[in-house]
Amino acid sequence: MGNPVAFNRPHTEEERARVSAAVKLAYAEGRKQPVRAQHRKGTKLTDAQKAQISATLTSGHHVPWNKGAEMGPRPESVRQQISATLTGRSKPIAPEKATTWKAKISASKRGKAQSTESNEKRSSGMLRAYAEGRKVVSAKSGYGKRVPYLSPFQGVVTLRSTSELQRAQELDALNLVWFYEVQRFSVAQGTRKHTYTPDFWVVPGVSRVDVPEDFRTYLRNLPAPAVDIEDVKGWWGPKHRTYAKIQAFQEQYPELRFRIVQRDGSRSPTCLT
Repeated sequence: MGNPVAFNRPHTEEERARVSAAVKLAYAEGRKQPVRAQHRKGTKLTDAQKAQISATLTSGHHVPWNKGAEMGPRPESVRQQISATLTGRSKPIAPEKATTWKAKISASKRGKAQSTESNEKRSSGMLRAYAEGRKVVSAKSGYGKRVPYLSPFQGVVTLRSTSELQRAQELDALNLVWFYEVQRFSVAQGTRKHTYTPDFWVVPGVSRVDVPEDFRTYLRNLPAPAVDIEDVKGWWGPKHRTYAKIQAFQEQYPELRFRIVQRDGSRSPTCLT
């Protein structure tokens, strides 16, 4: 039989060092969190103290701190401060739990119609992101052959058809200032809302050396008639899948100088107003 355990004996320096190292490791690995009330740690209440606390809580004179307080929405300044503090902070949740959590949220929302207010709020946010350049049209959208092309001011852009490639080459041959898919517009067709992104924004009569690096701000400061907005089509007519939407776009944005540029193989383009 081993030696009996001695209770209430003082720890040796070796034991203290071992316990200290273990506790520090637990804090470092996140297995242990700091105790909020360190000054109360290890304190035991006497029976008299317990009875006094019980009498205070049951006497009816104890008023909760939040009784009668208005617990409405936080002020905007507080909301912004919380947002700034939490922005960029990693979420303390395991990846597998996050996947399950997102799947449950998706399942709970599936099949539920969004309110008109929610749709309009999301639509305005998307349009603002496209206008500010924080979001771009996916290179996978469209039905033509994708072609990467080095534009004069936007770097490499993904053109969506050989017709667009021919138009870009022509604009460069003429040394014109042009930009690709700069802005997405909201277009209403009956009770439904859509978006439409024209292909080319051409600024005639301007030298390329006069265009600043921030071309989006440059375009926003130009009057609408100073810019030719073009959409390039391989063929065009009432049976085209985007015909009705583009017609609605022209009706709802009459201040823009818009035209369809039809390309047919390697022949010269025909401008259709």
